[in-house]
Amino acid sequence: MKAHSVNQRLLLLAGPAAAVAYGVAVVLGGLLRPGYSHVSQAVSELLEVGAPNKAALNTLFLAYNVLTAVFSLGVFRAGANDKSRRALASAAATVLLAGAVVGFTTVFFPQDVPGTPATVTGGMHIALAALSSLSSMAAILLVCLWLRNRSAARGYAVYSLVTLIVVFVTGGVAAATTAAGIPINGLAERLTIGAFLQWMFVLGLGLPSPGAD
Repeated sequence: MKAHSVNQRLLLLAGPAAAVAYGVAVVLGGLLRPGYSHVSQAVSELLEVGAPNKAALNTLFLAYNVLTAVFSLGVFRAGANDKSRRALASAAATVLLAGAVVGFTTVFFPQDVPGTPATVTGGMHIALAALSSLSSMAAILLVCLWLRNRSAARGYAVYSLVTLIVVFVTGGVAAATTAAGIPINGLAERLTIGAFLQWMFVLGLGLPSPGAD
């Protein structure tokens, strides 16, 4: 196996590693916080101002974003030799990288504690979280468009499209339930985030190189 292929595979494996890091952070955060509900509370509440175990969880979430950035480089490398569709692959990698940078920055702008007066920091958190969500959907769409005409990767294009639909629908449910105060917003948010995480996990493990067509 060529060194280029080995390096590309190692970079792509950062996707599954990122998904695991995020999952560990959320599960651990819930376990360490008595009374916390994964069904009715947002993930951001684990990192809100004054949250217990915030420093340790920040480290895990920062690691997730660093690994996502590395994964984006793997996507870029995977599309570098795909001459006819290189632009789409590069765009997908760029959006993934931008999302990782936004996510990394979000950690330093924790959300306000529910029921407390709004702050600039809390407002920044909302704006950055929205950008992160949009970048995730854009990355999935661009990967779908990139892979749809590659015979060896057409299944991943369909998989990406299905994932995008799930993210869009569950994200809408999360937003609606949050606005309406229905206490299942945490579950809906986790379905949205989980769809993106498993997409990175699967793509990182199995994305074929252009030479596989």
